[in-house]
Amino acid sequence: EAALGNGIKAPCPIEKDIKIVARKSIVAAADIPAGTILTQELITTKRPGSGIEPHYWDEILGCRTIEAIPCDSLVQWNQIAMEK
Repeated sequence: EAALGNGIKAPCPIEKDIKIVARKSIVAAADIPAGTILTQELITTKRPGSGIEPHYWDEILGCRTIEAIPCDSLVQWNQIAMEK
């Protein structure tokens, strides 16, 4: 019975540490100047998962950048204006 566990599904402590490495984030696919409207051609997803999660993809498309974002850099919430 001990092998069945407590019935609660939750990540183990070691899995929480690996989450950042295993998951992906939205990154710049090219150098993006300040004031640019984000399009599918300008962003992609890559590891690590320490930036904006890919499930926000549609939410940030069409938003304008507040500052320049270098190619292969994580896109951060403070770099984009959420108004479309």
